[in-house]
Amino acid sequence: MPKPRYYNTADVLAVAKYQRAILICILAYLTLIIANFVVPLEMKLAILGLIVLLALTSAVFTILLSARVYSTGLGIVLGMLCLFPLVALLILPIINSRATTVLKYHDIRVGFLGANGDDLKSFERAGQFREEDDDEYDDGSDDDDENDYEPKRAKRA
Repeated sequence: MPKPRYYNTADVLAVAKYQRAILICILAYLTLIIANFVVPLEMKLAILGLIVLLALTSAVFTILLSARVYSTGLGIVLGMLCLFPLVALLILPIINSRATTVLKYHDIRVGFLGANGDDLKSFERAGQFREEDDDEYDDGSDDDDENDYEPKRAKRA
């Protein structure tokens, strides 16, 4: 799997926020599926309404997250596919996996409901970023080395 690109601080924080929303959507889908089997017949319409709202919510967050970790076009396509609940249960974990890869690449621990809050605070406080178009860890110039952020994993050979 190719290495994710470097993201600036705002992008990493956005990925963490959208990933948490995606994880909540997955959890809500699973809860509503179970609830559909245990609620009385009169409540099934309410469950259906919640599933429709959840489909719209997951589509929005899928577009937002996919646009950050993949591309805008793919984000729109995946977002439209998330309007179908069973398809969404297949797409959301895939997008979550990519977001987890991006966060871990930037040395942010990821748990059950997303990124570790302490890691995000320290990442934001440090203001660590890299230019998006840098392919190498260091271009050899010493003019901006104090602003370069290299994840711990990048130093391994």
